[in-house]
Amino acid sequence: MSNEKTRHRLVQGDARDLSFIADETVHLIVTSPPYWILKRYREHPNQMGHIEDYDMFIEELSRVWRHCYRILVSGGRLVCVVGDVCLSRRKHGRHVVVPLHADIAVSCR
Repeated sequence: MSNEKTRHRLVQGDARDLSFIADETVHLIVTSPPYWILKRYREHPNQMGHIEDYDMFIEELSRVWRHCYRILVSGGRLVCVVGDVCLSRRKHGRHVVVPLHADIAVSCR
């Protein structure tokens, strides 16, 4: 076992702007993106969870994934805790499952 010191930094902020993190310096990213319109998030003008247009929401998430790719070291890992979004029958006329996990996987390619 190595006695090397490691640095750990926890940051809370908007993941669409990680410009303050140098390229290829992060070994692990753990994140849980908003569940689109399924959950009501606190009021903030830049809150991604308030974007009603799904394609625009996915595009904003893509900005996050591009930053993640840039800052991860080769062999680094991105852990994304996410589930699909189930839209209510009452509001949408039928039960709709939006495959958020799959759309994230596709946008990360």
